[in-house]
Amino acid sequence: MKVITIPSTFLLCFALLSSCASSQKTVQTNKTPGALVIYDSNELFTNRDFWNMSTDNGDLIIIGVGGVKISRAETIKGAVEDAARQASLFNQVRANFEYSERISGELLGYFVDKQQKIDFDEDHQKHIGSLKYDPETDVLITNNAAFVRTRWTPPTSFHISYTPDSRERPSWTINQPSTIGGMITGVGYSSHLMYHHAYVASYESAIYSIAIRVDGNVKAGKVNYEGEGLLDYSDVSETKIVASAQLNGFYILQIWVDPETNGVYTLAVAQQASK
Repeated sequence: MKVITIPSTFLLCFALLSSCASSQKTVQTNKTPGALVIYDSNELFTNRDFWNMSTDNGDLIIIGVGGVKISRAETIKGAVEDAARQASLFNQVRANFEYSERISGELLGYFVDKQQKIDFDEDHQKHIGSLKYDPETDVLITNNAAFVRTRWTPPTSFHISYTPDSRERPSWTINQPSTIGGMITGVGYSSHLMYHHAYVASYESAIYSIAIRVDGNVKAGKVNYEGEGLLDYSDVSETKIVASAQLNGFYILQIWVDPETNGVYTLAVAQQASK
């Protein structure tokens, strides 16, 4: 497996379009059946047992995320569907990524183009029946996202023991480890998109991160141009990253949200990764 080290500055290329996330703090104490019990999003990670994603007796812990709907049942359903999607991504996913950046000294001389796509079995509904969870104890609903902690037995053997970094800012958000448990790692990032979409964008970004480490082709350079006129001079910097890889055993280990920016970081591994 070829591993390519990407400078930390390229982590910025994973930032997706941002929009304002709700900062509203809401707590409902009404616990009648079917009612939404909404917790302050600032308390999202206080329950460490909920967010411990270490494998357990051959089962994977998959936390699905969805939007908050009118009813509790519909809210849970959306998050479980995302967990099923992650199960499908675990089985196999191919990632294609291309990023171009051009900077010149001219007015409006900054250009960025990013093309990315993941291909996987989108018939993930078939995994819903094999996801195990308690709709009363394995559900966490905040004012902008809902999470369901599920257990899923993968079709192939998979085991990893990982203790989440519980420091104020996990070290992996700054210095990405190359491997964990012998598996190649990826760190994804998404700016604070509205509602639950930032979490999905962040774990998809982790997929591209692993693909770049496996098959990243990075070209960076500077082009100088000088004409005959007094102002006919430009200094152009160009960067291009191209990657394509197939991942098997893609699994999320930890999620962290920056309390200052609400940006979402995801630490993930892949059991196997190839071009």
